Amino acid sequence: MKEGWNELKELFESKRSFEEDFELENGRYISHCLGCDKDFVGHECRNMCKLCSEERLKQLRENERIAADMEKQSLIKEEFYGLSSGDIVEHVSGGGLYVITADLGKHKLCSETIDIYNPLEWRLISKQSITIS
Repeated sequence: MKEGWNELKELFESKRSFEEDFELENGRYISHCLGCDKDFVGHECRNMCKLCSEERLKQLRENERIAADMEKQSLIKEEFYGLSSGDIVEHVSGGGLYVITADLGKHKLCSETIDIYNPLEWRLISKQSITIS
């Protein structure tokens, strides 16, 4: 075999290449993957190899699942508009808790809450008496 043919044969047989594209008119182009920075063979319009494409598809499906779960957990408009000072909320993506401090109609003003327990880590800046109604 001529020099270089083995590399070309390996590229065509690679798991990164799209064998299903080979029968198409423009299905035997050697391209460079934007995901892994390696060469693969497939349709001229592809910009990711088969392995990276499959991984990206898995990520997109997982993102869709997470979005659907978040939607199930979220407040409906009436619940949101009914929030008032002192109510505690959490963003559906997780994270800290927030205390509603003001009701501005369609907008709410809130402050993040954190758990503090070690007095040596804290200093008093200002002492005020705040009443949340």
